[in-house]
Amino acid sequence: MFDNCEFTCEILILFCQVDEDRKKIEDLLRERDILNKQVLKSDDRTKTQIDLVKRQETTATNLQKDLERWQRDVDEYSKRIRDVENQRDTHAIEFSTFILSFIYLNTIFDIHVGNPTEFYITTNI
Repeated sequence: MFDNCEFTCEILILFCQVDEDRKKIEDLLRERDILNKQVLKSDDRTKTQIDLVKRQETTATNLQKDLERWQRDVDEYSKRIRDVENQRDTHAIEFSTFILSFIYLNTIFDIHVGNPTEFYITTNI
């Protein structure tokens, strides 16, 4: 009978161990699930960050292209402005020459046709 009691105790001890092992396994499974969820969340966050970085890189590239295009436009407009200013200066000189020629010819005409004393008075003043 004593053997039977030892056997029963042994069975009870084994049942307790089985119960403890089952609880440990359940705890480990819960922990594994939590860790898997965290891994998935971190993967999602990483993908989001990668997308944001790619978007920023694309934006930076587009802005760089815009900047280069605007710089070319500025250079082109600056050249055009210099050309127009040169034309303005050339036309101003031509116009001044024309006005001086007109005044000269008008004075000559006034001397020959108009009142010659008026010419001498204005030049002597």
